[in-house]
Amino acid sequence: MGAYPNNVDAGTVIPSGAKLTPTGPEGPIGVGPPGPTGPIGADGAPGPAGPQGVPGVAGPAGAVGPAGPTGPAGVPTAIYLPRRGMLGSLIGAVFNTNADQPIALSSSRCRITDIIVESPSMDFSTIAPSGGIYTGPLKTGNVIVGAAQTYNTLVTVVDWKALTLDAYPLAAVVVVPIIYFSLSVSIAAPPIPTANIWVFGDKYD
Repeated sequence: MGAYPNNVDAGTVIPSGAKLTPTGPEGPIGVGPPGPTGPIGADGAPGPAGPQGVPGVAGPAGAVGPAGPTGPAGVPTAIYLPRRGMLGSLIGAVFNTNADQPIALSSSRCRITDIIVESPSMDFSTIAPSGGIYTGPLKTGNVIVGAAQTYNTLVTVVDWKALTLDAYPLAAVVVVPIIYFSLSVSIAAPPIPTANIWVFGDKYD
């Protein structure tokens, strides 16, 4: 039989009568240096997107506010707005003469609604002039203000008087370009007394 000088694998059958040669003790297990660090693993794939949120529902519409108040009725602009106003004036009408004093009108077809006398240069109350306004010279034509119209309420420069219109301008359209202020009773005392005359109404031309 041969000798077994070396170790044999576990489970090896040794024939009967074989000679075993004893071996020395095993040396220590060697410790090798650590191996290099392995690579960092790649990131995994992103997870699936979460579900989208449900859109919100619009709230109900607010209640309709109450209607505003009805505005005033409109005015026909073709007749009243641009065509109503001052028709003529006589600044510094003289009250010491019975002569005609013309007042030019800005319309050849107009309705006279008001005639105002104002700003006397002296006290008319003690002298009491009177006189009217006519469509023709020398107190002819149609009477706009009668001859008996007085001016004795004009005392100071801030006083004014609305003349009394005769029947003619209350019912008819004036179709002359000039009307005439003419006194029946004038003021004789100096200084020369004056006042302003303003004619108002509607134009129809």
